[in-house]
Order: sequence, then structure tokens, then C-alpha cells
Amino acid sequence: MLDTTLLDAEAWRSGVTMSRGTWTRTARAARALVAVAMVATLLPTGPPAMAAEPSPSPSATSTTGAGMCPADHIVPTVGVSPDATLAPGATPAQGAALNGPPPSDGAPDPSVLRSPPTDIPLGGTWSALPRSPFASTNPTVVWAGDRMVAFDPRRGRTATYDPLTRRWEEHQHMPGSDSANGETINGPSPPVWTGSEVVVLGYRDRPDSIKSLGFAFVPARGRWRAIAPPPIDDAREAVWTGSLLLVAAPDRQVAAYDPAADCWLRLPEMPLPQLPENARTWRAMEWELDSIHWTGDGLLAVVTTESSRVPIGVVSFDPGTWSWEPGPQAPPSSQLSRPVYAEGRLWFLFGDPAEDTISNATYDPRTRQWQALETNCAITSSWADLTGRLIMQPRWERRAWDPSTGQCYRIPRVKDRARTGGAEVWTGRDYLIWSGAYGDSGRAFPDGIVYRPPRKAVTADTRPFSDKLRRAISSRRKNGFDTDPDVVRPIMRDPYQPKSRQHGFPMTEAESRDLLTRSSFAGRASDIQRWLRTLPTFGGLWQDQRVGGDIVIALTEADHEVLRGIDQRFTPYDTPTPWRLVIVPRTERELKRALWRVGAVSKRLDPAAMLWAAGVDLSGGRLSLTYDPDDVARMRARKQELERALGVPVRITSGRVRDT
Repeated sequence: MLDTTLLDAEAWRSGVTMSRGTWTRTARAARALVAVAMVATLLPTGPPAMAAEPSPSPSATSTTGAGMCPADHIVPTVGVSPDATLAPGATPAQGAALNGPPPSDGAPDPSVLRSPPTDIPLGGTWSALPRSPFASTNPTVVWAGDRMVAFDPRRGRTATYDPLTRRWEEHQHMPGSDSANGETINGPSPPVWTGSEVVVLGYRDRPDSIKSLGFAFVPARGRWRAIAPPPIDDAREAVWTGSLLLVAAPDRQVAAYDPAADCWLRLPEMPLPQLPENARTWRAMEWELDSIHWTGDGLLAVVTTESSRVPIGVVSFDPGTWSWEPGPQAPPSSQLSRPVYAEGRLWFLFGDPAEDTISNATYDPRTRQWQALETNCAITSSWADLTGRLIMQPRWERRAWDPSTGQCYRIPRVKDRARTGGAEVWTGRDYLIWSGAYGDSGRAFPDGIVYRPPRKAVTADTRPFSDKLRRAISSRRKNGFDTDPDVVRPIMRDPYQPKSRQHGFPMTEAESRDLLTRSSFAGRASDIQRWLRTLPTFGGLWQDQRVGGDIVIALTEADHEVLRGIDQRFTPYDTPTPWRLVIVPRTERELKRALWRVGAVSKRLDPAAMLWAAGVDLSGGRLSLTYDPDDVARMRARKQELERALGVPVRITSGRVRDT
């Protein structure tokens, strides 16, 4: 349990300007603006012109190169956060500016924020993460709404982990990644979840050039696809705004990707922060980008020195005017780490300060003020993540920092081997750490650990993972519906949802009509199934509700005559029937013959074993057998004998059917 009695929260807040605008509300605002056709075209650099037809920005009109947006491309509006406050001097007609007017003298704010001198125990529990299908010394993960997407950029292997079922599932390899042939993707950007797919950018070295690459992974389908290549090389930083993907390279090149049109726009050149006159004589190449952060209504870019990697200032991008604005220089004598954006501020945390230096500071983009931060919390923001309301690093430093109160917390130790290079992600309830190497061996292991903080350590983010909402999200995911907790909650709160009661899980009227349409697909499939069963290559037919009710037809080989026959039998209907082909190793007839024999074979191998249920798993090409919990261990030990006798793979589960 969190103990806040040691801290005067109001006194802390008096020195911190907080913005509680959330990304989800901003995304909804953006979608609502687009829905009513309040779409903004690109504007020239500088204040917007009062013209009848806004002219496109010169920096965004270039059509040279593959994947660039045309000159007349309409940019999706990025909504302003509902909680954004007006800058001093602005009127409601002008809207909320990302930055207020600069300080009169440009000097850092002399006030200092001070946190409590001691940290307190946070609590929470550690557990093991189930083994994954593969391991990686360079793992990459991202949270995709209801599951973790993990992949190895060097080998291209991809898998997803569902924390509700605690199961892994391996998917299609990432295209363009084949370490055996030396076709590896270099410098991939951090993967970004857009709400429907995961976008990853990278490049491949050529003898005389660099080829930029872009890919998107759709977790619901388990498939990768190529997207328009980015116009900049080495895009190491990426953020999602709700309608655009903003990416940046160390040389301060910035571009925007519109996934709806699959094209790129170049942003204006990123300026340097406000620097002393003597610093302007330095060569431009001595400065590079450290990180970018989306605030809900604008972009913040932290610029650092190339040699020492010490942040020296912040610049901001306003999507309303399509222009950059330099911010003030960081406090002098500072040694700041990569920041985390929380509570409307950038937090630069570097543990205990060294002598005569400022190692902990905060920057407020609305007042454009820096403040030194006095704290004994041994946490480094460059290694930490924002988890609900806490900035947390549970693995190495075992500390959590609350930016709204300034309190520092200790996290319990975990008995884990010397893991290096593991990938970390926050799910909204748990902190997952996956794969990585151990010690100096360089060998990767497909395991991981999970830290679950107390419920009070994360505020609203714990609600989406209550037991009732877990079941609702799981059911909606199985039927291919939106699983965003902010979407599911209002559906659950609606007291009159007859379709929800009819189908057994929360849904809207439109989703109910979608299910009825899918049922018509099932009726068409039953008609064609009779013809398919006359074919010697038929492996099964089922409906995949996770991807909108597609009809899946399994064959042992792809025969063009058969595929043409399927299309002809689906043609007479007024609406097209979505179907797809999968190749399986065994026919439906083989699996059913094995099913007829499973009782006798099981009895011969172990007469005492109680087989409660047996069925055919067409999608897995195997039999599914349910044994009594008292007997399941013995039968799993004899699984290979059982498979040899039946001639097909089997899956053994534990269960018991009770008399009614």
C-alpha cells in the first residue's frame, strides 16, 4: 500500500504545473474533428495565413522519392488535449499554444523542487514469464492493446504473448530479415502501436547507399506487410499522435507517416535550442537528437551534444502551425539523462546528484521553464518507463518515482540471473521483462520475469484489467472487436444493451449486426463444405471470428482448379464472402480416423487412465484429448507412444466432466 502521509502533496503541486490530458482523449478528439470534416491542410512555416484556401507547406509538398505524399495531401488533424490550458495572452479563438511566451531574460527558473528525503516500500510481487518460442540477445517488444508483440530484428522471428491466457503464439517472420543470408535490418526504430498495427522502421546497408525500410505487423492476423519507406535514414525515435507517426533521426531530420494514405511528409528542419552566443560558433554536427515526446497537442524534442550525450535544451513542434519553436537552454552545469514525459512535464532523473552539477531537473513546455530537482531517489529516467502514475525501473535500480507527489518508492528484490539486454514493457497492470542474455556467455534464453505492483500504485490503468473487464476484453478479442479498455468501459456501463445479454459479452448494436452478417458467411460455408469433403486434399473448414468472420479453408496442397471452384461457388451471393486458404499437413479424414481409434489406443497404453473427452483440432492439425487430472501426468509422459500409435499429433489437457 502506498503511504503518502510523509508528503504534503499540495505543497509539491504548488511548484509543479500539471496537465492531466491523456493520449486516449486526445486521439478521440482527433477522430471527432476528422469526422465532422474539420481537417487542416499543411500551412507555411510561421503563423497561419488568413486566406480562403490555405496553401500547403513547402516542406511537405515534395513528391520526390518513393512513398512521399502528393502535394495536395490533406494531413489528418491532431486534436488539442481537452485539458490543455491557454498560453498567457492567448484567446479562445487562437486555441492552446504548445509553448507560452519565452521568459523575459531566458534564464532557468530559480525555484527548486524538493522531494521527501527517504523512500518507502512499494510492495508488489514477482513471478516467472512463460517460456517463449524463441530467444534473442537483441529483443524488441511493444504493448499492442491486449498482448505483447515480441520480435528479433536480426532474425525476423515474431511472437505475441497474451497475459490473460499466459500463452505465446509465433507468427510470420518479419520480411526482409534473414540472418542466414546476411539480410538483417539495422537500427530499427522502437516499435510503435497505432491502435491497429505495430510499425517498425529500419534500413539496410548497400555498397554505395542506404536503403530505408518500413514494415507493419497486425497482431489480429499475425501478418507483416511492407509500408512506404521513410524518407530519412536511421529513424531511431518514433511516437504516435493518434493520426500520424512522427519519426526522427539523430541528425535532427523529422518526418511524419500517414498510415491511412501510406505516405510520408517531411517536417521543417529542427532548430537548435536557445544557446549562448559563444555556443553558436560550434559546428552544427556537434548537436544531435536525443529523444522525442508527444504531449497530446505537440511534439517535444530533446537535443544533446554528440560527444557527451548530455541534453542541452528542448525544442517544440506545433502541428497547428507546422513549425518549430526553440526552447531555453538546459540549466548550466547539468548532467541530465534521457527524460520521461509525465504530468505535463519532462522529468530528467539521474539518481543522486554529483558535486557542483544538476543531475535531476524538470522542464515545463507550457511555461518554458526549467527547474532543478532535489531528490535522493536512485532512479535513472533513461532506463525507466511511465507505468500508470509512477515512473518505474523495477529490475536494476528497484525504484519508482511519483511525479505528482515527488515520493520515491522501493521495489522488492527479484531472484533472477544476471540478465542483460532484456526487453521491458508495461501492460497497464504488469511490468514484463523478456529474454536477453546471461552473464558473459552471450547466449539468450526464452524466459522472463513479471513484476506486478500494488493496485494503488497505478490509478486508472488498473481498472481495465479488473476481472470483469478481463473477461469482456477476452471475449471481444475472440470476435475481432475493439479491445481498447476506454472503448469497452462505456459499452459495459450502458444499462440497456440487449445484444450484450444475448451474446454473453459487451457489444454495440453495430457489432451485433456484424455478427449476424458473419452468420450468413457460416451458412454459405456449410453449403460448400459438402463439396470440399469429396476432395482428397480437404483438411478442414472453420470460421475465424478474430479477423471479422473470415472463412478458413484448409487443404493439404494448393490446387488451382480447386481454388477456382471455391470462388465459383461463392460468386452467386450478393455480397462477397471473405475466405482464405491455409495449407495443413493432414486431411480431415486422417484426423477423424485417428479420433475413432483414440479410445482403444489409450486403453491399451494405460488401462487406468480416464479419457474424459476427445476432439479434432482442425486449425492445429491434431487431436485434443482431455484426461483426468490424476492421470494427465502419466499420459503426457507417454505422449510420443500415443502419437506413434495414432499417426497424428495430439494435445493433452487436464479436465473432468461431472455428472449432472
